[in-house]
Amino acid sequence: MNNTKSVPAFFRKADLPDYDCGDGVIMKIYRSSSMEELDLYVDELLSAGFSLYDKQIRENNRFYVFFSGDTKVFASFCECDNTVRIIIDNYTVLPSKNPEYAAKITDTVLYQFETDHSLIDCGMCYIVKCSDGSFFIIDSAHMYSVNDNDRIHDFLRSINGAEEKIHIAGWFFSHGHTDHICKFMDFLKYNMSDCVIDGIYYNFVAPGHKDEGEWEESERAVRINFASLLKEHPEIKKYKLHSGQHFYINELEFYVLATHEDVYPNSMSNFNDTSTALMMTYEGTRVSFPGDGGRMISDVMTSRYSDELKCDIMQVSHHGHMGCRTEFYEKSGAKTALFPNTRIKLDEENEKLEENRRIIELADRYYVSSEGTVGLPLPYKAGSEIVYPDETTENFDGIYALWGYEYTDDFKEKVRNDFLKRHNLK
Repeated sequence: MNNTKSVPAFFRKADLPDYDCGDGVIMKIYRSSSMEELDLYVDELLSAGFSLYDKQIRENNRFYVFFSGDTKVFASFCECDNTVRIIIDNYTVLPSKNPEYAAKITDTVLYQFETDHSLIDCGMCYIVKCSDGSFFIIDSAHMYSVNDNDRIHDFLRSINGAEEKIHIAGWFFSHGHTDHICKFMDFLKYNMSDCVIDGIYYNFVAPGHKDEGEWEESERAVRINFASLLKEHPEIKKYKLHSGQHFYINELEFYVLATHEDVYPNSMSNFNDTSTALMMTYEGTRVSFPGDGGRMISDVMTSRYSDELKCDIMQVSHHGHMGCRTEFYEKSGAKTALFPNTRIKLDEENEKLEENRRIIELADRYYVSSEGTVGLPLPYKAGSEIVYPDETTENFDGIYALWGYEYTDDFKEKVRNDFLKRHNLK
């Protein structure tokens, strides 16, 4: 139950019913508002004994974080829709707003990890090796990427450079779809004997969401299991992210561009619009992670921001399937694009998806995760990438049995031969 009694009321009635943000967090919305009204409300919070934790001015938007005891208030105004949003959160831990520099023992590197695409064309996992040897991870892989919890663990161990426990400083989840959270769940079950996870970062929608009837029931069951599993690990801190938050994990700087709270009250019948979009910065290099963000979350970001969307490296939304709009990628202007997808599906969809064609046109280079893990040293310089040999190739019989996708014998033979050539086996 969210305790709102200690939080000062706004000057007028909210325009919409309170929005259940999940985890007992609620949001109130005040439309046709102004920056002046937000400033007056900030004064009310201070007068009520709340302390200012952080303030961010991003283009024509203001975001405040206040706290009093366990109660946190996230108050914001966005000029694009003239709306004040007040989020009352008794659940979350506030992430660090200051960089934490430890002794540098290794280079900082971003990896687009090759998830096992033998049976599935989705799933994504990004791994950042920090300069102290710890890791920040984004998402994981699908349940059909059967052994990827072990593959992720083994990859972390191989680049750890030390014999002590694998230290995961943070693990971020863009949203609660199976192909993003399942292998993390298996990681918690089977791979934690030599690992420590400091915290997870996410903002999942509440059970019973108004659009839940539009979503797959099987996916809902996975999210329930995810929440239950987290309760078994109280040692892992939980950070529920809200738009405008600015925080650090070691030397990595993050800014939350948008969450499902910004889409409300519009429809999220496309579950991908519940994604949390994150910008990561390290020594001037900006990396955008929109997760699987769809049209609605894309519209939020492009209406709210211009320069804040600019980046050097772009994780292409929804694996290069139907995701963010072309305008989002044009405003971002990334010269390096990362497709967490298979080459087969990317090539198949290229003809019908103008967004993908535009991303590739704007970029100087792009990498497809099915073609092998790629490491991008940070700060990023073009040409410094390290591409690992790809480890998996399509299981065409399994793909047909699961999904009904059929390919010609000539095409299947070409894919197999290309894989063997990349490994110098033919």
